[in-house]
This record gives sequence, C-alpha cells and structure tokens, in this order.
Amino acid sequence: MLIAAFLRSAWQADQAMDKTGIGNLELCQQYNSYAGIAFYLAVTLWVASIIFAVFGKCFKENLSQIAIGFPPLIMVVGWLLLWFI
Repeated sequence: MLIAAFLRSAWQADQAMDKTGIGNLELCQQYNSYAGIAFYLAVTLWVASIIFAVFGKCFKENLSQIAIGFPPLIMVVGWLLLWFI
C-alpha cells in the first residue's frame, strides 16, 4: 500500500508541474513530500522485515525471500514506468 501511495504521489507531483516548468509549484512540493513520506515508511518496513527474518532465521523459506525481494522490485519498476506515463 505504501508503494502504491509513493507511485501515486510521485505521478501527481509530476502532473502538477508542466513539462515546460510552468505549473503549481506548491502542489508539486506537497505531493513530493507525500511521496517522500511513503518512500521512507516503505523502506523502514522493508528493513524491519529483513531484521525480523535475520533474527527469526527464516531466510530459507520462499515466502520470506519473496517478502524481502518483492517490495524494492515493485518500487523500482513502478518508478521506471512513471517515465513512460
């Protein structure tokens, strides 16, 4: 959910600023701050899941490997897709 909030806020910030540089700067900064908050919360939860997996010694389970690798993959792929939308 945080990754979706990050991608949505980043897209809205991009839409608030026109490609020519003329746009609503305050709205763009507001959406950028929302995207930053969502990004840092997602990274914090991701690091917490890695720490939990280390102390729980559950790296060998497939679900823990997916839970650790999937969020950064979705965030990077979504961010790259924003270049084409």
